[in-house]
Amino acid sequence: MSRSKWKGPFIEKSILKKKLKSWSRKSTVLPFLLGDSLAVYNGYKFVKIKITEDMLGHKLGEFSLTRTEFFYKQTKNK
Repeated sequence: MSRSKWKGPFIEKSILKKKLKSWSRKSTVLPFLLGDSLAVYNGYKFVKIKITEDMLGHKLGEFSLTRTEFFYKQTKNK
């Protein structure tokens, strides 16, 4: 479910102050952030993100993945 249009996009106050680190994955990427770099917390560590034009309107959490891919170790057959 998306946020209603009359409320406008959500952005954390700390991001408005141009902080380098953010725990707010729910904040929307707005045009004044273009070209900036942010470190967004994914629950384990901070992931550095460079904001580009393609990211406008999306949430910060979409770019700092919380899960890693798991691969089984392949063994050689004798």
